[in-house]
Amino acid sequence: MMGEGKALHIITRLSVGGASRAVLLTTEALRALDWDVEIAAGPSPEIEGDLAGEAEARGVPLRFVPDLRREPSPWHDWRAYSALRELVSSGGYDVVHTHTAKAGVLGRRAAHRAGTRAIFHTVHGWSFDQVDSWWKKPMFTWLERLSAPYCARLIMVSERDRRTAEKLSIGRPDRHEVLPPPFDVDRVEQAAQARAAKRAELGIEADVPVVGTVTRMALAKAPLHFIAVSERILAADPRVVVLMIGDGPLMPEVRRRIEELGSPPRLRLLGLRHDVPELMAAMDVFVLASRSEGSPLVLPEAMALRKPVVATDVGGVSECVADGVSGYVVPFGDASALAERALALLRDPALAQRMGAAGYDSVRPRFCPDWVAGKLRELYQECLQQKAPTEKEKRTRARP
Repeated sequence: MMGEGKALHIITRLSVGGASRAVLLTTEALRALDWDVEIAAGPSPEIEGDLAGEAEARGVPLRFVPDLRREPSPWHDWRAYSALRELVSSGGYDVVHTHTAKAGVLGRRAAHRAGTRAIFHTVHGWSFDQVDSWWKKPMFTWLERLSAPYCARLIMVSERDRRTAEKLSIGRPDRHEVLPPPFDVDRVEQAAQARAAKRAELGIEADVPVVGTVTRMALAKAPLHFIAVSERILAADPRVVVLMIGDGPLMPEVRRRIEELGSPPRLRLLGLRHDVPELMAAMDVFVLASRSEGSPLVLPEAMALRKPVVATDVGGVSECVADGVSGYVVPFGDASALAERALALLRDPALAQRMGAAGYDSVRPRFCPDWVAGKLRELYQECLQQKAPTEKEKRTRARP
């Protein structure tokens, strides 16, 4: 066992995406700081990819929980809760740190009943902001309120999410923390060198303007809204190529809409890719059209590649992108505004270069895994020093 302590990070699934990759990188960095850290995760849909292989390659132990699934299911949820409680009880963890909504509700309860000394939860964007259902919003809000008291710290990835927690009385404000999710800054920066090769691979000439996005094809990410933005860009400039990268449950609808446009050669749907930084390096302007976000990692990744960004003002976007400095931030739903800002950057290379440079300068060190892991390590140590449970508390929490 490593020296400082033992922790379990629980996430609903380790699919290809910002939250999953942030958990993996944070776990790896904590292990380098002499913490014994493991990840527990449920199954990932095939269309969204899986980071299990990458976890193994990075030497991060992964515990598989088959019933820990994204969609609500009383049967699977109870089995997942039971499995997590057994895992936590037998694992000897000092800290249990949950991520995402489903894992947060089940994992915090399981860790509390198992008598874990310190429980943490990171909110990667509030779940109730990502649904339209009249009954899901209040139910998800209630579940977050119910689960928050288990936490030694409730971590938000943006100040906006922290204000939401305070407004809705989710947890105690003195236990709230804001900590951005990390990404592999060095790897992304190195991808900039692949711009010419990646364009050649895609058959895009060096002087062709390229706009792109990387997103999950799901309601919260509004891929159809991005297509509406793309329509306007393509109509205004016949030279532009648009790249759309990602996969998800709305993929059939996205494909159908692109086919209806009749312009597949200029609007290219690339699907799930494992060379995302290199593809982003081939772009001139990065656009994010989401309707809901936490702190989208794809934005600082684009900024690390010196790309000017145009994004909707949701979640922590405005905390990452300085409007008019490192890019543009516009209200969600205004496809014309997104298109106009992207076109303005394409038409003014000097402006695009200035904004790209400003974004690059703002990325380090906030999003480096080592920095984020260092902050987490301090919080873990602080909370562990504050309370060691009595034997009576351990027995009480261990009851069914």
